[in-house]
Amino acid sequence: MIRIAWFASLLALCSIVDTTRCAAQDRLDPVAMGKARASVASVRGIGAIASNPGALDLPATHATTLDQPLTLSIYDIGGTVGSTYLSSSDFKQIFGSNAGWPDQDARARLGVLLQDERLFASGANNLVTLRYHTPDAGTFGLHYGHRAYARLNFPDDFSRVIAKGELLLDQYRFINRGVGGTWFTELGLSYGKAFGGTSTPGWFPLVGLGATARLLNGVAQFEVDENSSIAVDQKTLGGTRAYIIQGGYVVRSAQPEGLDPANAFSEFEAGLFPATSGTGLGLNVGISGVLYRMYGEGTAPAGKNAIYFGMALEDVGSIRWKDVAYERSQTGISDTLLNGTLSNDQFRAYQGTLRRTDGYSTNLPMVFRAGLAVDVGAYARDLAGTLIVDLEGELPLNDEPGNSPNPRLALGGDWAISNSFALRAGLSGGGVAGFGIGLGIGYRPASWLAIDIGSSEVNSIFTGNRADLAFRLSAGF
Repeated sequence: MIRIAWFASLLALCSIVDTTRCAAQDRLDPVAMGKARASVASVRGIGAIASNPGALDLPATHATTLDQPLTLSIYDIGGTVGSTYLSSSDFKQIFGSNAGWPDQDARARLGVLLQDERLFASGANNLVTLRYHTPDAGTFGLHYGHRAYARLNFPDDFSRVIAKGELLLDQYRFINRGVGGTWFTELGLSYGKAFGGTSTPGWFPLVGLGATARLLNGVAQFEVDENSSIAVDQKTLGGTRAYIIQGGYVVRSAQPEGLDPANAFSEFEAGLFPATSGTGLGLNVGISGVLYRMYGEGTAPAGKNAIYFGMALEDVGSIRWKDVAYERSQTGISDTLLNGTLSNDQFRAYQGTLRRTDGYSTNLPMVFRAGLAVDVGAYARDLAGTLIVDLEGELPLNDEPGNSPNPRLALGGDWAISNSFALRAGLSGGGVAGFGIGLGIGYRPASWLAIDIGSSEVNSIFTGNRADLAFRLSAGF
């Protein structure tokens, strides 16, 4: 087997990402999170930096969205994290002193933690986010923060082998389904420009284009090569049950000198500019705007926005890990066991050979998102406040950690009941959760201050599978 300590070291490293330190782009926008992440068509204001840069220069659709020329937010937080990654105390107990690793107690506790539904993380914190709108030259944005992605898709009974050393009665297959994680910081510069009029009726009267260029500094990374696999088959040799183990694996990792996974959480909390082991570039591009503006038929006023649209291509880019990069491999495994258990010594026999490498590259978890939104008030004239309903689809474009292997569809609503308070809710299917319920609120206690909080998977929080939350405090000047 792949040396279990390497898996666990990644888990320990990823435990730096707790409920308040998480986000892959749109997960950093609490407005989107409250609508089950249905936002690509209607996002406005400072949230556009995270959800769709094409909307960066477009006017606000809700009174709770800050519309001042300069908008600033400090320490945005949000994301989706499996509960396994929150068990930093467990990892410190298991790996704080790993002399004699692995002992049976540590293996048993680790086996409990290795559950697929709890082994996904996509998150970050933005230490600063800035949006500046000019009257004629478009809108600029800037952000700096941490990002962390991780996914450990183990076979369902892998934890049984880890915890008890028991092989399956018939056969066992470990085929890599996406095991890896990445932690990096990024500095992003955004620009958006709107084209068209704010009152002209008809189709596509207002369109916005935008992009975010990102400078990436990789802190730490871990991955299992996609061709890694282990097969265990049962046979009878001379009347004795035997297990034939065949296969091989390659594990790559990069981290700064002296990084201690057991204490990585405190380093992430305190370090604004952590040591790095790689560099890269990333790009987000988007388009958004008004799809249809009413002509004023019947009782509808002329110039009333009715339907919005949006599309975004996110996380185009890669990171080159070259400063402190390692590879551990064990290929051509062919072994026969005459009983159904693996001893600790036998585990160590499969730990492979560790060697320094010249480096390697990993891609960002690229996705394409598209959606439509409807201003319900354009058709229901008696509706109080402003209610916008979004429909969004997300398609992963690669199988990198941070992406789900499945597409996602979400339906969400944002109802600004008054100029200072908004309720948000949504439903999603597919993606990581399979099914998610979004809830959120927006509060604007003063003309210059806005508070937004949202969760795209309230149901997962209650079941204990994942923690999903985003929060933003922003000010306008």
